Amino acid sequence: MSSHAFGNTPEDQAIFGNSKFVIANVPFDGYNSYRDGSHVSPRVISATAKSIGDYDIDCELSPYDKGVHVKDVSEIFEDSGMSMRDDPKDIILEQRDSISEIMKLDKFVITLGGNRCASLGSINAACESFKNVTVIKFGGTYALNDETDDGHRFATSCINSRILESADKFILVGPRSAFKFDGERAKELFNDDDILTPSKLNEMKSEDLLEKWGQLNQNVYISFEFDVFDPSLLYEVELPEPGGLFWRETINHLTNIISNCNVVGADFVGYFPSPHYAGSEILVTRLIHKFMSLIAFHQMK
Repeated sequence: MSSHAFGNTPEDQAIFGNSKFVIANVPFDGYNSYRDGSHVSPRVISATAKSIGDYDIDCELSPYDKGVHVKDVSEIFEDSGMSMRDDPKDIILEQRDSISEIMKLDKFVITLGGNRCASLGSINAACESFKNVTVIKFGGTYALNDETDDGHRFATSCINSRILESADKFILVGPRSAFKFDGERAKELFNDDDILTPSKLNEMKSEDLLEKWGQLNQNVYISFEFDVFDPSLLYEVELPEPGGLFWRETINHLTNIISNCNVVGADFVGYFPSPHYAGSEILVTRLIHKFMSLIAFHQMK
């Protein structure tokens, strides 16, 4: 199997020129708020993908038939020679330029982190490559600090503030953890209906939520941080907060967004694999596989 193949993608479909999907591995793991460990996530996900079934029963297809090419971190940053220990601002700028070049070739880029900082370069690339991009961020925390006490503006606690500077529109789905300053900045920076907490999602009628997705800008980028899940479903995140989303409702949200909008890219970040909780890698990898299946079914016919 080619080193550029994701899961059991046939070797000829893993060639860059034959692939509609490109997996970009960005295992950045610096400036966390609580603990480290997400840098091994892309490697764990890629290994797990070889062990799960490739056929999506609901969509009746295998996303591998569209071709999936993996670009490792060394290829994404090959021109600059950067490592994941360099300054996050410099990493984000180089990642933006590299991902932009891939998007210009009509590839659907899925970035695998790393912590939530690994998403920003790809989000910036999408916002520069497409017009009127709405970023929908699934995540468990506001992360709206503007700058840390020691002057960092690209730490994990600041990342949603940086996304706000790039996106034409920004919607948070699933947040349930915040500091006081986060709450104050959220009131200042967001429309009330653009922060969909789990409590608010439970109160919304399905038709109202469908109407919201249908009213979005045509182009959408989905950023998915795994701490949006309830810890009873997935505990291996930086800060497992109770009250999160569950599998079926999450798949329903993704399905409704993908079927109503033109999704132009995505990232999956914030998974912290642990040898003490074997099995979580199946859930994480299955979600990414399901996402690719939905994109293939709704946007690549």
